[in-house]
Amino acid sequence: MPAPAADALFELMDAVLCADGPVISLPELSLEPVRRRGHGAMYDVLAQGRIAVSRLRVALAGLDLPRGTDRQLSIALDVTPWPRPDAECSPQRLHCHRPCRCDGARQTIPAWPYQVAAALGGGRSSWTGPLDAVRLGPQDDPTEVTAAQIREFLARLEQAGQWQAGDPPILFVMDSGYDLVRLTWLLRDAPVRLLGRIRADRVMHGPAGKRRGHRPGRPPRHGAEFRLADPATHPAPVQESAGIHDRFGEVLARCWGRLHPKPDRRGPWADHEGELPLVEGTLVHLVVGSGSLRGLIMRRGGVRIFLVIGGVPVEPGQQIVQVGGGELPLERLCCGVVAVFEGSEPVPDLEEVGEVVG
Repeated sequence: MPAPAADALFELMDAVLCADGPVISLPELSLEPVRRRGHGAMYDVLAQGRIAVSRLRVALAGLDLPRGTDRQLSIALDVTPWPRPDAECSPQRLHCHRPCRCDGARQTIPAWPYQVAAALGGGRSSWTGPLDAVRLGPQDDPTEVTAAQIREFLARLEQAGQWQAGDPPILFVMDSGYDLVRLTWLLRDAPVRLLGRIRADRVMHGPAGKRRGHRPGRPPRHGAEFRLADPATHPAPVQESAGIHDRFGEVLARCWGRLHPKPDRRGPWADHEGELPLVEGTLVHLVVGSGSLRGLIMRRGGVRIFLVIGGVPVEPGQQIVQVGGGELPLERLCCGVVAVFEGSEPVPDLEEVGEVVG
């Protein structure tokens, strides 16, 4: 930036800091005593200004981030739209889901969708810690964009010394709308764990057992069905936690290990070479008796959430979910999810939820 433009930019910053009250009009800043140039020079300097996005991302990755007791980082991922309904000339707008303030009937609005990564803390706060943002384009594959964003974010964290070999894998918490199975497959060699909400009508399968009968043939790939909407197909959970939360009332969390969906050779898997992979994970059923969780469907008798932890199997008798090189209590998993669904207000560890029983 040329020296005169740099001086004009500093004067503009001085005018913003010295203004009486919030700045609601840029031209009015030229009336501030510290601002010696006219409003035309202000627009010129703003047009010449730029943000070094790569340097900003590196700086954000080096901040002091909140961690769990085992030093694990928890990151929330979600897409938020920047509404641009009247900017008809703005390129690459998409119809994004957003409750409109217009007629109340439409649920989408022309906007620029940005996928934001924010740090999840351990206490209630109205502040959030955004660490990265990626804009989604019309031709982008959201799952591949998410995988690339996570990998680049991990590289910056490692460069900043936030994650080192031997540290617990980083937990990424997501709402529904993400293809957790494919995302887990794309990140199978990365030190991450994925936790996300899935539809309550999904069908999962347990590990395949031995082939029945004595006739030769191909061994089975899928075990017994686990229909989320049919409790009759649910075996006894391998882990359960129940108790009272000071804000949401009764909380019940149960989990089952080594479940996988049946893959289908269509969509993003259509061009997959060889046999389709089976991606196993842990299914967590969270029931919240009362309270208000933004973005969830409230049902009579509580909120029921089905979650999948990608690539984290649990076995009978375990009192904690094994997460890579560390251990993650079931309550803390549910806390991270509640923090995301509640709307950028993290919830503290559920120490009062109760003991985990095998």
